[in-house]
Amino acid sequence: MTSKIDYILASVGGVPTVTTTNDLVGLSKRTASGTLYYEDEKFSIRTTGNFRDKFIRGIPASPGSDLVGNAKTFYMDASASFAVTDRLKLIVEAQNLTDEQNRLYTDSVRQDTLFETRIGRTFTFGVTYRM
Repeated sequence: MTSKIDYILASVGGVPTVTTTNDLVGLSKRTASGTLYYEDEKFSIRTTGNFRDKFIRGIPASPGSDLVGNAKTFYMDASASFAVTDRLKLIVEAQNLTDEQNRLYTDSVRQDTLFETRIGRTFTFGVTYRM
């Protein structure tokens, strides 16, 4: 999706003196997500992927830079469970299997890294028992 907006960067007496036109803050041009799964009485498995294209976080950025942006990301999660008995179930979940990091940048042309956040992969194991 494309959406342009006029941003007022400075004004005097309520009259805009400096403006810029750019994409709407927080709007990615392309996003996609999908889930594949299988489930029966004993076993289930599921994986989900989420893609988000780059987007603007703020206009303006620091002096000499037109914006702060967020780089594109792709996250993949998965989960599985196995019913050992009617009462006992084993569960495993994994988040961020792609070990994706989130990178913020400044300047739409140079895309200089402002900072990166990396949380890594997360695995959770569980057991449920019904009385």
